[in-house]
Amino acid sequence: MARIILGSLLASTAIAWSPCGPRSLVRARRDRASLFSASSTDVDEDLKAKRAANKEKKALELGFIMGELRPYAMSLHTREQAPKEGKAKPKRAAPIAWAPSATKYLQFLVDSREVYSTLEDIVGRREDMASLRATGLERVKALDKDIVWLAATRGLLIPSVGESGALYAAHLRELSSDPAMTPKLLNHWYNYYFAHTAGGRMIGAKLSEALFAGKTLEFYQWEGDVKELLGDVTKKFDEIANKWTREEKDAALAETGDAFKFGGSMLSYLK
Repeated sequence: MARIILGSLLASTAIAWSPCGPRSLVRARRDRASLFSASSTDVDEDLKAKRAANKEKKALELGFIMGELRPYAMSLHTREQAPKEGKAKPKRAAPIAWAPSATKYLQFLVDSREVYSTLEDIVGRREDMASLRATGLERVKALDKDIVWLAATRGLLIPSVGESGALYAAHLRELSSDPAMTPKLLNHWYNYYFAHTAGGRMIGAKLSEALFAGKTLEFYQWEGDVKELLGDVTKKFDEIANKWTREEKDAALAETGDAFKFGGSMLSYLK
């Protein structure tokens, strides 16, 4: 019994005074916790790096448009707008009351022509965008015909470019003035042309039914198969984007919000 008591006292003394006493034990536990936390952080960083590398690899395989730009753009839609890919939270707003008229539609066409004309002029001047010339997606000539036709058949005067078209064209020219802004500029090029072949055609069909007894304007017609045109343009666009750094690609993606904002402002004429 004495041995047990003595042993207990010695053990207590050892705990109290040895480097592994209560305070040191607390420190040791903290050190182990810190070490574990650091190790966990390292693992998290490794996982993030691997995921980023895999994402980059997949994007390279699919191309910049299909691998990054389109998914990013679709993620900014709500589930209602894009059931499979939309991630944006729906905004609580009153339903838009569309009240189209020939006058408003004519203004929309005039402003649309200003934006397309600006994009075509920029691409025509920039040698680094030469591959995006004469793609079959150009809209200026088609808009010229529709504007003259609509004004003549409804007895309307062709208006000057409105605020939405002027502001958007100015923004595009500003981006074009700085070569470093090329990725951002091409985000607008992609979104404006490609969106017109999808949602733009749907809007055009509704307006044509409401205003022109179903007549399809030249604006919504292309020579050849649109899907084939888009496929060819996608390849050309990707060839340009493949030369961008990661930072430049990220800058292009980040411009999507502005592309939506300016593009959406054009539709204000149709409300």
